[in-house]
Order: sequence, then C-alpha cells, then structure tokens
Amino acid sequence: MYGDIIRVKEKGDGALLFAEIVERSELTTQSWLLSAEVLATERIQSVLNNVIEAGGMWEQAFGGLLLVHTPADMAKAVFENITDTASKGA
Repeated sequence: MYGDIIRVKEKGDGALLFAEIVERSELTTQSWLLSAEVLATERIQSVLNNVIEAGGMWEQAFGGLLLVHTPADMAKAVFENITDTASKGA
C-alpha cells in the first residue's frame, strides 16, 4: 500500500524483486469506483486537496477507480464526503 516500506532484492539485470514489507504505512486506504463527472466535482477535488495538505495521497486508476490514502484521524470524514457526493451524482 502507499507509504509501506518494503525490502527488495536486486536481480542480475538490475530489476528489483519484492522481498517483504518492512513497515506498514500508517495511512488508511479507501477506494471508490466513480464516474468522471463525480471525480471532477469541486467537492471531490476539495476533499482530495485536503488529503494532500494533511500528508496523505490519492490515486486515480483506470479512469474511475479512486484510491485515497489518509491519516487515520480524517478517514471517516473523507469517506463520508466522497460517498455523499457520489450518491448525489455530479
């Protein structure tokens, strides 16, 4: 997960091979499948900006998969804001 510290082994060709997780991230990861219209709303963008400002991170994959990695103390508020916005549509 985002923020995990991992150990890798270097192969002869320079490629890195995952070996183990050394330390788990303290961030809480949540995910949603959202439309492009919902992802583009001012409210979602504001939530994502707040996540970054708080030391978290977010990712968008495959167009509509939103992964949000937050400090634990803000995870519930982020969940509620994104879920509420998604349920109302764009």
